[in-house]
Amino acid sequence: MKKMMNRMSVNQPMMVVSVLFAVVMISSVYAQGQTKLTPREAAVMNLVTALNSDNEGLRKSAIYLAGKNKVKEVADVLTERLTKEKEACMKILVALSLYNIGDERGMNAVQRVAEKDSDLRVRRMCDAIFSEYLRDSQNNTARLLESF
Repeated sequence: MKKMMNRMSVNQPMMVVSVLFAVVMISSVYAQGQTKLTPREAAVMNLVTALNSDNEGLRKSAIYLAGKNKVKEVADVLTERLTKEKEACMKILVALSLYNIGDERGMNAVQRVAEKDSDLRVRRMCDAIFSEYLRDSQNNTARLLESF
């Protein structure tokens, strides 16, 4: 009897670990089945996570990729980043990405930064970016009117 009890006490931690492992595996499989994200939605979620990262290199890459690929879904996050970023080069990169995306609210934020930022370089670059946005908008409107 004593040997049997000894054997149970030795196997008990292993049994508990096995049961916990099975529960975790079953719950994770069940949880994965619940989310039906498209690849684009998953990519946008990952991009938003990268945009809000504490890792500056990751954030810089995410800002660049959002603008290069014109990901409109992250325009609000980029607009928020414009006011949160401390470094001039990061603010300018955010402004350029917003310009590439062409989001009106984002470009209005770029205009505000051009007027009020403490860094002269940021103000000049944001002013140039916003001016180019206005020129593009006027040219697009003129082309649209010519087509009628």
